[in-house]
Amino acid sequence: MKDLILQNAPTVASAMMRTDHCLRLKFPNGYGASVIDDGYGSEEGLYELAVLDTAGHVTSETSIANDVVGWLTRDDLLAMLQQIADLPA
Repeated sequence: MKDLILQNAPTVASAMMRTDHCLRLKFPNGYGASVIDDGYGSEEGLYELAVLDTAGHVTSETSIANDVVGWLTRDDLLAMLQQIADLPA
């Protein structure tokens, strides 16, 4: 995840974790995202995202996705992060 620059990404709360292959973000509305670079699409240099509920667990209970979403370009990823940040609290 060292090469993923989140300039122009939605505002995130202070809770953020980064490892070599995972970035976890928490937004002010309580939702979060887990982004990995070694999942679906990684062989093409793409990203995989999971929406996290307010407890930090993967959720399919939003209008954004009903499962993890792979094969995301950086622009696709930023758009999905904005959708999560825009969810009602």
